[in-house]
Amino acid sequence: MFDLKLFKQLSQLCFCIILGLCGFGVIVFWPVVLNSCFVLEPNSIVYWFWKKIPNEVATEFYFFNWTNADDFYNLSVKPKFDELGPYKFSQSEEKCNVIWNENGTVTYREKKIWKHQGGNLDDVVVGVNYITLAATTVTRFWKFYTRRYFFLILKPLFRSLFSTHTVSELLFEGYSEPLIKIARALPIFHDLKFPNWDRFGWFYQRNGTTDFAGVVNMGTGINSTLGGQFFQRDLQPEEILTFSPDLRRKFHLHFVGTEMVDNILGYKYVLGDRFFDNGTIFPENSCFCNGECVPYGMVNLSTTRHGFPLFLSLPHFFRADPTYLQPIDGLKPNKNQHESILIIEPTTGIPIEMRAKTQLNLLIRPVNGISLVENVRQIFVPVWWTKQNIKLSGLSILFIKLIINLPIICTSLGSLMIGISFVLMTLFFNRRRRTDAKRIILLKDEEVPLKRV
Repeated sequence: MFDLKLFKQLSQLCFCIILGLCGFGVIVFWPVVLNSCFVLEPNSIVYWFWKKIPNEVATEFYFFNWTNADDFYNLSVKPKFDELGPYKFSQSEEKCNVIWNENGTVTYREKKIWKHQGGNLDDVVVGVNYITLAATTVTRFWKFYTRRYFFLILKPLFRSLFSTHTVSELLFEGYSEPLIKIARALPIFHDLKFPNWDRFGWFYQRNGTTDFAGVVNMGTGINSTLGGQFFQRDLQPEEILTFSPDLRRKFHLHFVGTEMVDNILGYKYVLGDRFFDNGTIFPENSCFCNGECVPYGMVNLSTTRHGFPLFLSLPHFFRADPTYLQPIDGLKPNKNQHESILIIEPTTGIPIEMRAKTQLNLLIRPVNGISLVENVRQIFVPVWWTKQNIKLSGLSILFIKLIINLPIICTSLGSLMIGISFVLMTLFFNRRRRTDAKRIILLKDEEVPLKRV
């Protein structure tokens, strides 16, 4: 016959045991849960965080207007620049064409979308004609007469070293440039592998496309280290190494202290000396010079930009060698305005705030046989600089706080479950003992013989 009372008692006992075992499991196995949070898979927790950055990047562009470009060939006059801007955009980033590889890596392309938020894009900027300057740079290694006749034949296209365009044209819209079509058609330029452009703009055909940064491969945390916008977990207060798809090189970030972001303690990093050195401080950095090492403060981008004279620095030549500022007027470096900062939560390795600032510069140098630049001074010319700010908020911050406190949460929850299990089992056995005691007393009462009257 089915004993319902016994079944309830056994059920209660099993519940207590299971609750205790679950509490023990929570305490022992929470590291497994934490590790699973940092494995990049199509349905993992970090996938949504990686696939599309949850917060848009507030981006500002500032252009340098060359106010006395007509006096450039007068070597006694310093070039003077006025800063125009800001021209504000919101920038979103998303991973596209994602391929999961068997070796624990993932391959993808990155798509960026900029939306205009403020600033008059019809502002006019006078600056260096980039295509003309690029032609003088690429041909400087040609034989003298080959170079000279090339520029004589195409002289109508090389009228000036300077050009005037709107901010819109210089950024995303682009402007018509016949030299691009000619360069693509001439076999002598085929090795440069020009992009299939019909116009030129610094971000022409980059808005909403995946072509610029190329194909990126990174670890997923499965038989590899989780990469991308994630850094190593449990960071120490020391220099760290990262990689930029845009620059196509690794570089170091220097630890400078801590900072609180939404009640989360973060490690603060700036671009280290290694990033801007060209072999002066760190001889191994000379490999990035492309055969032409310049003073500290510039990053040579020519190897990744078809050999063109592009250089990266901090805005207004902040932290750069004084020789960059001496020959020009109008730039005023300032630590608070021009320093790049990245704040990373050290337990998770997730960046929680970024204030990135970089400046693009062109190198004008004298080249014999080209009248436009034959008798000019060698000078680095600032073109534009950009400021990008992003700070995680909402669900992203809640997720990080949950991960940070997961050991305390799991230990407390597991201890509570074990404690409740112990209390319930104690109550269960005490009740069982009292029940058994009453049963024994009743049995003894039944065994006592009745007295005769």
